[in-house]
Amino acid sequence: MNKGISAGIKYGSIVVLSAVLACIGTNVFCGKGGKTGVLDNEKILMTAEPFQAILGEESRYLNAIKARQAEDEKMLQGELTALQEKIKKSGKPENAFQKEINAFRQKVIFYNQKYQAQRKLVAAASQSARQQLDPFVRAVLDEMGKAGYDIILPKQNVMYAAPVADITADFVERLNAKEVKITFPDPMQFAVMNANGGQVKAGETATKPAEQVKTDTESKTPAPVKKEGEKTNTK
Repeated sequence: MNKGISAGIKYGSIVVLSAVLACIGTNVFCGKGGKTGVLDNEKILMTAEPFQAILGEESRYLNAIKARQAEDEKMLQGELTALQEKIKKSGKPENAFQKEINAFRQKVIFYNQKYQAQRKLVAAASQSARQQLDPFVRAVLDEMGKAGYDIILPKQNVMYAAPVADITADFVERLNAKEVKITFPDPMQFAVMNANGGQVKAGETATKPAEQVKTDTESKTPAPVKKEGEKTNTK
């Protein structure tokens, strides 16, 4: 079992396997033995505890974003319905309300861009966490090379390999046995560092609740479409 995985780290994409073989540069591991082995990227993603941990944490953040987006979409739908009813009851042509219609469209664009930005931040945090796995993956590949494997290839890039050549289970067992210590960075840190022209180093930031994932644009949320005769409250 992975006793050293930081609490709460658990999601991602099939690209995670770049962390398995990208750390060796060319997707091929060359040892000093005489055997060739293949690794099933998808199976590693689904069974190796460190990758599952990262995938789970990424999923936690994305689910929180999805929930907030659903709430905002419900709010926007309510505003749209109210605007449509207002136009209908007024008896005036739709172009008489063009200013309000344009304001609503801009608000929809704002929310779409906001959540796209948040998902990109989560992806950046996930990539940082995967990079922290590189030394552990490298260590496992070195062990397997010393065990007699001359070449290790990703199974998805091989046209044919005999079942005996599949060493995925051995790789996963060895990786799971290591005390993997990684930190899934707070995605918001990437927004702050990017704004300052800096970089976030893997493992430097602590995990924060998914509810705290925001972008700096959230404080600039457009005001609700003002109803006719309603005063704008500014404090």
